[in-house]
Amino acid sequence: MRRLACIALTTAVTLLAATAGASAAPTITEFSSGVTPGSGAQGIAMGPDGNMWFAEFGADKIGRITPAGVVTEFPLPGGAMPFDIAAGHDGAMWFSEWGANAIGRIAMDGRVSVPVALMLNAHPTGITADPQGMIWASESGTDKIARYDAATPSLAEIGAGITPGAAPRGIATGPDFAVWFAELNRPNVGRLRYQTAAAVEHTFASGEGIAASEDGLLWLTNPNANQLSFLAPDDSLGGLTSPPTPGSFPEDIVAGPDGRMWFTEANGNRIGHVRLNESAQDFGTGISPASGPFGIAAGPDGALWFTEAAGRIGRATTDEAPFRFTSSTPVGLSTGTSTASVYPTTIDVSGLSGVVTRVRVRLNGLFALTPAQLKAVLVDPQGHAVLLFSGVGDSSDAAGAVLTFADDGVTLGQPVSGVYVPTNKSFAFTLPAPGPRGPYTTSLSAFNGADPNGQWKLFLAGVGGGRADVLAAGWSLDVQTAPPQVVTAPGGSGGGGASADATPPLVTLRGLPRSLTRARLLRGFRLTLAPNEPAAFDVALTGRTRRASLASTRVLLLERSLARAAGARRLTIKPSRAAFGRPRRTVRLRLRVVATDAGGNRTTVTRTIAVRPDRRR
Repeated sequence: MRRLACIALTTAVTLLAATAGASAAPTITEFSSGVTPGSGAQGIAMGPDGNMWFAEFGADKIGRITPAGVVTEFPLPGGAMPFDIAAGHDGAMWFSEWGANAIGRIAMDGRVSVPVALMLNAHPTGITADPQGMIWASESGTDKIARYDAATPSLAEIGAGITPGAAPRGIATGPDFAVWFAELNRPNVGRLRYQTAAAVEHTFASGEGIAASEDGLLWLTNPNANQLSFLAPDDSLGGLTSPPTPGSFPEDIVAGPDGRMWFTEANGNRIGHVRLNESAQDFGTGISPASGPFGIAAGPDGALWFTEAAGRIGRATTDEAPFRFTSSTPVGLSTGTSTASVYPTTIDVSGLSGVVTRVRVRLNGLFALTPAQLKAVLVDPQGHAVLLFSGVGDSSDAAGAVLTFADDGVTLGQPVSGVYVPTNKSFAFTLPAPGPRGPYTTSLSAFNGADPNGQWKLFLAGVGGGRADVLAAGWSLDVQTAPPQVVTAPGGSGGGGASADATPPLVTLRGLPRSLTRARLLRGFRLTLAPNEPAAFDVALTGRTRRASLASTRVLLLERSLARAAGARRLTIKPSRAAFGRPRRTVRLRLRVVATDAGGNRTTVTRTIAVRPDRRR
């Protein structure tokens, strides 16, 4: 049994509050037509058909809702009481039957298969599918985890390693590609791997819902304690916080397309979001009274979809949510080859209006013995090429890492799950044909201003380490767009000389110290951002901590977002004492400022600040 070990810079186990400005409230729409009133709708998940599927616990039905809000219900035998639902790798939806003590399956045409029977009083709740295609369900009544292999078929019900009376609830694939589950009645988080015979419990906090975030953490909800918590898979980092509404009863949680973790509040009649070093926020406008929000999932339209026990389905949209496109095809790279088995692997984007203003790329499950020998380049439909990574990882291997690349990330060092800027640590090179010729830029803003529609290509090349799958679950692309900014060129002719603005803003930083003491930093200092045109700002202060695995990891200490406006902007840079800790030697922090103008053009400015330890008295 492993205990939480917080080391170096991040010694706190309390999530920091008020380290980011409030985000805009989402627009919430409810759908009730076609949903059985009082159905007790619980779990919800996106299906391979692009619709949202949900379990109706009190009505013994499985529901399906299209992005347009059209609902179809499929009846189950009486007493099934479906609780949670997840997409399998076989093109069907799998669901837990709490009342029937079984695991069910429904095809996209509504045909229901014969359920997989579990032991008496199993009362399964959470359900998920792992990268190998196994179906996992938590048995809250017997303190076991069920693993079902539909290909064999074979069923195993694993109780070894789980504390009696734990009542396992939510279950999800973690950032390390293991299966993790929450225990409602014990302060533990459990972990299982494919074909293992016993669970490993991590002493931390009780929970109901559980989900992995893009930055490599596990997040849990605890309705009984009105609590949210997060945990790193290696136990190196963890913390607790609460939703803003007292007694709100947070139930389910999921990673949203905006990089935040979104959760439901059954008693608070609200939904909310949170992320590391950012205050939790919740929202109730648009949700009917006494509706009981329960399950929540990200949809194909960039919205968050949630169930309401009263018999409605909610959809929350936000301007910050991008459109997400995914290729789930595994990509292999065998020893002795220079290109991947699918070269390039592609994603077709269509139906978007405007021009690109932001791109994020997510590689889902990188397995490689020698990642330093791998190179990845992303190419948009217009032929712009951006290097995602090359020469990273030294001699460390990558074991199922989920790597997200964004211009507001940190430098990629070791290949562990997280959000990173494109990183090049190798000499100049050119990809094998048909890949584009180098040199390549390392800023995703190179795609800004272009038409997003068409075929995006990911070229993965290098010398493989002998594993069959390099990307076990493919990759995904998040695209944000906006109408093109049109300016009139002085002295222009022919229609007024209108053209798209492709010039990034210029930014001057004032008041930034190169060096200061810890005490001075914690008192805060004033920073002035002076752009040459109206601009929005994203500001992040990061430091490094050394985890239990001895891998140095960059940690977010402070984050601010400022809406677009003209003129100089002033803000106070003041990390919390708990976040910064009490280092014994000089540490170097990195301040990153990203300015975005009305046309989506971006400028990134980075500065280093040396922080000296306080003198001992």
